[in-house]
Amino acid sequence: MVFVAALGNLWKDSEERGVFRSRDGGDTWEKVLYVDPYTGAVDLVMDPSDPNTLYAATYQRLRRAWGFNGGGPGSGIYKT
Repeated sequence: MVFVAALGNLWKDSEERGVFRSRDGGDTWEKVLYVDPYTGAVDLVMDPSDPNTLYAATYQRLRRAWGFNGGGPGSGIYKT
């Protein structure tokens, strides 16, 4: 099993954000954590004492040509 944190497109809202899981070596992917179109997953950590527990850090960010809007309410740490 493989997990991937995806920040998504930095220039616009995107459904391709969150945490994805593959059970077949990457041939297919399933979205297992999605906050909103402006929040992507930036890091994953597995609990060393419990491999069934995964922590995901998310960051709400939208980049514009003149700057970016980041650290919004979608930012946080999620636990399985």
